[in-house]
Amino acid sequence: MAKPVETLYVGPALRSREKDGEGASMPRPIEYYFSCSSPWSYLGHAKFTAIAKKHALMIAYRLLPLPRLFPETGGLPLSKRHPVRQDYRLIELQRWRDKNGVDLKLRPKYWPFDPSLADRVIIALSALGRVEDFLPQALAAVFSSEQNLPRAMFSTGKCFGVRTDCPASTRRSRQAASPMPRMRDDFA
Repeated sequence: MAKPVETLYVGPALRSREKDGEGASMPRPIEYYFSCSSPWSYLGHAKFTAIAKKHALMIAYRLLPLPRLFPETGGLPLSKRHPVRQDYRLIELQRWRDKNGVDLKLRPKYWPFDPSLADRVIIALSALGRVEDFLPQALAAVFSSEQNLPRAMFSTGKCFGVRTDCPASTRRSRQAASPMPRMRDDFA
């Protein structure tokens, strides 16, 4: 029997619908499973967050480690799928892109990519309650603007508006300890 796939929880602790000590109702939680490397996350993100906001729901961000998830669920990375399935995926992406009026490149220049650096940024921003300062722009950078996400995140000393600059000595040690993620074909 396969071990369950662990998801990484990156959001405030889920709270019940009970009232807090002052009588105010606490927001209801909703869990949001996604991957920065998925065009489906990009297509649905704006609608999902609008619905959550409309209903005053607290979003608990949960990252999906797709390379680990596929083998556990019988799925295959895009590069290993039959060509007919790959073509059908493109047809569905185009259909949903057109239906929702989203600017989505079907074959982005810098995709697939390793989302682990973006995932770490999301974890850090979650602790600050600032995931939405980053996530929509990161998804658009990959699937609309065709940017190299790891490079775009830090090229200006800001990570899509979130300050990332640090002293040069700290930056050098961070670069030595954590090399730039390499392009991979199993993150779709």
